[in-house]
Amino acid sequence: FKQKTAYEIMPSLVGSEMCKETGIDYGRPSLALDLLEEFRHPLIDRLVLLLANRRILNPEDFEQRSEGGVFLRKRSQKTFFVHYEKAMTQPIGRQFGNTCFRDAIRQQAHKLANAIQNRTQYVPFNFYGR
Repeated sequence: FKQKTAYEIMPSLVGSEMCKETGIDYGRPSLALDLLEEFRHPLIDRLVLLLANRRILNPEDFEQRSEGGVFLRKRSQKTFFVHYEKAMTQPIGRQFGNTCFRDAIRQQAHKLANAIQNRTQYVPFNFYGR
């Protein structure tokens, strides 16, 4: 999930030349994953808990593989991505107007790129407004 979202926001960073400088490490989009960490609780954790608590995904939807790790079964991936798209495109909350998570992540990517390029302070996304 994090990997998919990270690759989704990479164009915002690539367009600003950020991936050439600091973005790809060990075959993973490191800068994009770092940026996504700001959205871990309000987006990722909430989505995973919703899917588990409402029993949309169950233990039967996962498989343990011999090479290690637990993975979502192919047949359950469609269910997951339907809910992922819904979470990414719904308005975040009243304090953000009609902004959805996809737009907020892209905005933060541009802010981060600008802060690095211009050596200015970066203000992370704050879901709770504190």
